[in-house]
Amino acid sequence: MFTIRQAKMTDVSGVTKVQVENWKHTYEGIFPQDFLDTFTYKSRLERWELTFQKAIEGGSMTHVAVNGSDEIIGFSLAGTMRDATLRMRYTSELYGLYVHPVYQGQGVGKALLAASASYMRSLHHERMGLWVLKENPYHPFFLNLGAEQMYNKSVEIGGAAFENLAFGFEDLDSLIEKLTDTASR
Repeated sequence: MFTIRQAKMTDVSGVTKVQVENWKHTYEGIFPQDFLDTFTYKSRLERWELTFQKAIEGGSMTHVAVNGSDEIIGFSLAGTMRDATLRMRYTSELYGLYVHPVYQGQGVGKALLAASASYMRSLHHERMGLWVLKENPYHPFFLNLGAEQMYNKSVEIGGAAFENLAFGFEDLDSLIEKLTDTASR
């Protein structure tokens, strides 16, 4: 059992823990190990502490999923589209969606995506884009929910080249309805 709520400043530690655990689980054997070794709780917490206030207010919004013990088990972050090419069609962007590995496959990601899509829709955005590494084994999640692959670009992470895939949801109302229908089953 979990609930979704808007993030607050006291959530920075839990968000950091989820991101680090998610990356280590998802990208082990994909990213260079020496790069993954630098992706620590301490280094990420320092970064989040500098940026978290912006991530929970204004034009962007962070939602967290919490379990029955009020521990953060996932989070999503969405806001205004940052990519100039995607911005021609998609005015909002899902910046990140992270679910702790122990809680994956339990509907947490769908609930967080629904919260982010609903927030962006409340700001009158009709479409939403996002970026996912091709090597990320979870990128089909978005395709299965109706996202279309728009284009791709090369990125360098930890000194290695990867392919970043741009996806777009053409209709946030339809996405929200699909996610709500799925959650009620």
